[in-house]
Amino acid sequence: MFNYILVFVISFIITIILTPFSIKLSFYMNFLDSPSGDPLKIHNSPIPALGGMAILFAILCSSLFSAFLFRSLAKSLFVFTIAVSIVTFIGLVDDRRGVPPWKRVAGHIVAGSILILLNHYFIDIFSNRIVDFGITLFYLVGCINALNLIDGIDGLATGIALIASLSFFLAFAVSANVLGAILSLMVMGTSAGFLFYNFNPAKIFLGDNGSTALGFLLGILAVLYSLKPYSVGHVLFPIFVLLVPIFETSFAIVRRIKRGVPITQGDRDHFYDYLISRGLSQKKTTLIMYLWGVVGAFLGFAIINSH
Repeated sequence: MFNYILVFVISFIITIILTPFSIKLSFYMNFLDSPSGDPLKIHNSPIPALGGMAILFAILCSSLFSAFLFRSLAKSLFVFTIAVSIVTFIGLVDDRRGVPPWKRVAGHIVAGSILILLNHYFIDIFSNRIVDFGITLFYLVGCINALNLIDGIDGLATGIALIASLSFFLAFAVSANVLGAILSLMVMGTSAGFLFYNFNPAKIFLGDNGSTALGFLLGILAVLYSLKPYSVGHVLFPIFVLLVPIFETSFAIVRRIKRGVPITQGDRDHFYDYLISRGLSQKKTTLIMYLWGVVGAFLGFAIINSH
């Protein structure tokens, strides 16, 4: 248990220390999220957007530390850091100069495929390796883009990642899944540390580089928990834990299809936008969304306890 605590503390402290450097580096490199009259942006002044750098380095450092504490997991952790680095890099390029949606997805598929094939992560539902590979990849790529989609107000995506990773940690701890527990603690520590700077009023944004990295991390946790063959509870639990991003993404896709616009085209018609339009502040809206995240987690635990 002490080693588990150390993993959380290390990732938390490193994120707390590195995020101010990411803020300074953002200003130095002019890596800022500027409103520039964009109707999709609700902040009024340029905000640093290199959140993914603090998150990535915290994950890399805590992975190295964890590999030292848990030697048998070193290979899995190494593959994990390579895949996360690829996703973060794609987000950085997208934030800087834009990347076509199909190229982004292709890059995410590459990162997900590396993780699945090298670590042998297959969600065994149909006992067909090709089909199970596709389902596992869908989990990973879906989580990347779902968390990215809810990163529309201060602290929302980061806080949801914190709630979800805490839920996964409790589930992994009960099932004695050491790798899952360690990865959950890394995401918990990193999310908690970054939230100090990202909660309203945000001093730094995740950027696509940070939101996609966190989404990928949550996708990995969802896949790890779903690896138990033919277990309905293990497949449904991650869906409820990630209720907020899944709910928002599903409705966004339906909404955009009905309007006849590309599903990748952004809008300000999310549930959290509705709450803000009703007069709620960003802070209150974020807290309400957190509450929904907690409700989803409780429903998830109710499901696994009933099976």
